[in-house]
Amino acid sequence: MQVSKISEILDLALTARELGYVFNPMFVGEAGIGKSEAIQQWVEKQRLTDPDFQFIDLRLAYYEGPDLIGYPYQYVDELGNQRMGHALPHMWPTHGRGLILLEEPNRGNEMVQNCLMQLTDFNRKVGPTYKLPDGFIIASALNPEGTKYSVNSMDTALKNRFEHFEVDFNFNTFLAYIEKANWHHRVVQFVKSGNWVYKKSDSIGKDGVYISPRTLSRLNTIEHSLDARGVANDAEQRSLHYTLCLSLLGKYTGNEYWKTCWDDAPITAMDLIKDKEKALEKLKKMTQDKATYAGDKVNLTVDSIVEKYGGWFEGRKKDGKDFPHDSETIDEPTMAEVAKMIPSDHAINLIKGCGLKLQKGNITSFLADFVSRNPDCVAILREHIKFNQALKK
Repeated sequence: MQVSKISEILDLALTARELGYVFNPMFVGEAGIGKSEAIQQWVEKQRLTDPDFQFIDLRLAYYEGPDLIGYPYQYVDELGNQRMGHALPHMWPTHGRGLILLEEPNRGNEMVQNCLMQLTDFNRKVGPTYKLPDGFIIASALNPEGTKYSVNSMDTALKNRFEHFEVDFNFNTFLAYIEKANWHHRVVQFVKSGNWVYKKSDSIGKDGVYISPRTLSRLNTIEHSLDARGVANDAEQRSLHYTLCLSLLGKYTGNEYWKTCWDDAPITAMDLIKDKEKALEKLKKMTQDKATYAGDKVNLTVDSIVEKYGGWFEGRKKDGKDFPHDSETIDEPTMAEVAKMIPSDHAINLIKGCGLKLQKGNITSFLADFVSRNPDCVAILREHIKFNQALKK
């Protein structure tokens, strides 16, 4: 279901409680898609008609079992017997209406999860004496179990005390929200451009970055903050903006985002694949200014080409057949053209990276064949002693 449906489910849970029933919704979804925020917005809506509506946010990873039951103390009962009681923990309400949000119960330890068993059944109690006031409902929000999350499994008995709702990201709902919330125009433009597509955490590759609506919310904060410092008119701040984009969104998505903001973003493999002539012309102009197209920018160009390198060249064979030219990869002639444009130290890394990828470590044979097809690249390689020695063999 969509994040926007969470409020409707909570409305239903509140009605069920008013009728004396137990209905504990559990919203399961990827990190950062807005589950907790939607729940908090629902609470604020309740406070418009009931200013005393309470919200108790329990981050269960922080707690131990005794924290929920209460600190033990000794007392004497009416018959003179020594007894042990438990002081009521500060978080448990004694009156009124509200919502108790159990955040990430699958990050709580076994004792914490056991304490929730009684709280979430029809008794609605913790320990022998405390009972949750009738005006309170219970809801939960958590990430799914999987390799991307460090969580503790909840057993069937505990899961069965909740009504489970799978929450998915919805692009149109998110876009409507950021436009209504007046997010920074650069972030809104980027979301609309289609250069970012939400992907679940388990579909992100080894070197990829999980980018959620929460991630873009932090980007929105950065944009407003940099604007206040004059990023649009300050070269140093532009450089900081570039660093922040790559740090937050990863090398490739960060660069794609940065390109929607400025004209001097690095050329990537995708630029070459989409329009090789235009990309090479832009690269040629940009590399003429060594002060601005250097360092991380050139590294991004090199890394993206190595990642997309397919190794095709005219006449290449594989198993006696013509090697297929995949239009979604970078071929050798294109790689060589880029190598001749960028600074020689980066060009060496580009050629070496592509060679290692193609030959799976046998760089010597690759270099000998490469220079025979691209003699105008010999001068680049001779600047590196290891490559120079390889060429003499």
